[in-house]
Amino acid sequence: MRNPIAFCLVMASFATVLTGNARADATPVGLTVGGLGGLMSPSSASGASSRFTGGFVADYRVAPLVDVGAVTTLSSHDENGAGFKTVFYGVEGNYHIPSLEGLAFGARLGFTSVTASIPQISIGGISIGGETTSTALSYGPHVTYDYKIASQVSVGLDAGVNFVSSKDNMQSFSMINTLASVKYWF
Repeated sequence: MRNPIAFCLVMASFATVLTGNARADATPVGLTVGGLGGLMSPSSASGASSRFTGGFVADYRVAPLVDVGAVTTLSSHDENGAGFKTVFYGVEGNYHIPSLEGLAFGARLGFTSVTASIPQISIGGISIGGETTSTALSYGPHVTYDYKIASQVSVGLDAGVNFVSSKDNMQSFSMINTLASVKYWF
């Protein structure tokens, strides 16, 4: 390094610029509540196709750059005469990037419930079909971006992966969620 003092001055300048931009997102907001909607794409291991998913999210800012909350999503789709319903419900934690207002990285932990229903038919007095539900642990990372369009309203994107563990007769699989969000900030 040719000039360590000049290097330190340049790094201090960058730090000042980056932290100067961070003040808006670093202000604790309190509670946010919103709706989610978009595309859920299960892995090929699940045997299901992509479908619309919708849900709700609520977060509370517990520190200047950290919030925790609850989230739930629901998707339903009919394939080859059978109906499939996937419900995720769990908790999330997010870290807001100080230099990039509105951007946060986080993780979700909860349960995914998959219900498969096959139309019930009778053959020779024996009923075949019905409904079965399996619920397993689900977890994964996500990234969210909120753009405020008014002082208490934002629109944004929420993208993440949920890894669903295997349980009983359900094999493990993953889901990629690409969702739009609308949130109200209290």
